[in-house]
Amino acid sequence: MSTFHKSLSLALLVGALSAVGSAQAAGVAWRDDMTSALNESRQSGKPVLMTFTASWCHYCHRMFDETFSNDRVARHINGCFVPLKVDVDANPSVARAIGVRSFPTTMVLTADQVVLRKLSGYQDVPRFLKGIDGLCPKQRPLAAKTTPLVAARAEERPEFGGVCLVSMLEEQQLRRGDERFMVREAGMTYHFASQAKADRFRADPKRYLPVAGGACVMSTGGMKGDVRHAAVYIDRLWLFSGESSRERFLAAPYRFVPEDVKREWYEAQRRSR
Repeated sequence: MSTFHKSLSLALLVGALSAVGSAQAAGVAWRDDMTSALNESRQSGKPVLMTFTASWCHYCHRMFDETFSNDRVARHINGCFVPLKVDVDANPSVARAIGVRSFPTTMVLTADQVVLRKLSGYQDVPRFLKGIDGLCPKQRPLAAKTTPLVAARAEERPEFGGVCLVSMLEEQQLRRGDERFMVREAGMTYHFASQAKADRFRADPKRYLPVAGGACVMSTGGMKGDVRHAAVYIDRLWLFSGESSRERFLAAPYRFVPEDVKREWYEAQRRSR
């Protein structure tokens, strides 16, 4: 298993990481101490967003000048993560220890040093925001449409009240499915907002089906989740029995993710590299 899929070695990182210069991208409150950043992450529930940069790296400078200086990016980073900047000139052993060979590289990891995402190379604003999407503990609830769901015939009543699961995952919207775009999967009926969305679900049902079959992972006894209390995390859809359960999960999601879901996520990331 590659270093990317392993927990980072705290002792090695902290021992190698020295203070970074004071120059910072406007708006982002960069930390320069690994121990403090991990402690802050543990206390706040926010993941650490760690970026590797170097004085000789042209695209590193572009990342700071064009992406990290963007107001929207800075607000998102400060609100959702504990930002940590690593100068590889001063700390070359840190990059080597975790297998970072190209710069810039940005990684998101938990307080327990589990890597949630790795972005290699220069990222402009849209690409960067897309790359870290779904990792913010403060992610807003899915915005509900006001149009009521269509009542289906009893014998073909769709799962999850007829909500389009593809719209929930990809757009983070509650959209009414249409019985014209119906898919039957494993004996269940699902409705979608368009034929294209139905086709995407049919091609990869597991990607769009909620984790734990739609049960609330915060409750005991497999209590059914509600589409009105949903969130997207590590590119999967999660349903909760109520808003309080959803908020507790998003405060520290890595604590509640089932081990099999973590393994699937790591494997998917490995294949996509």
